Amino acid sequence: EHYIVVLVLQENGTNEPVKELEHWQSLLELCEGYRELHAAEPPLEKRALSWSRCIAFAQVILGARSIPIHRGQQGKPLVVWVLAATEEVEGALAANGYFQDASWLNRAPT
Repeated sequence: EHYIVVLVLQENGTNEPVKELEHWQSLLELCEGYRELHAAEPPLEKRALSWSRCIAFAQVILGARSIPIHRGQQGKPLVVWVLAATEEVEGALAANGYFQDASWLNRAPT
């Protein structure tokens, strides 16, 4: 089965735009190191985590280009929807930690 992951982009009104841009640009500098860490994972784990890590990289790239996006926060985590997945599939993914890496680079709540 295939699933579509949708990342909803929202403006984060809690920080000044300049601080947000600096935040994302600093994370962009770390992307190469994280890419190498991901590449070093065992094949099955790498494949299992690649979709949520793709969301994390997309967040950083969009944020570094001044596109306002929601950054997970305590009480307002980043929400990931897996379209067309049953509750059992989403529950199993969550129970096994596969949503946690959606904020892999900025370590925000997911």
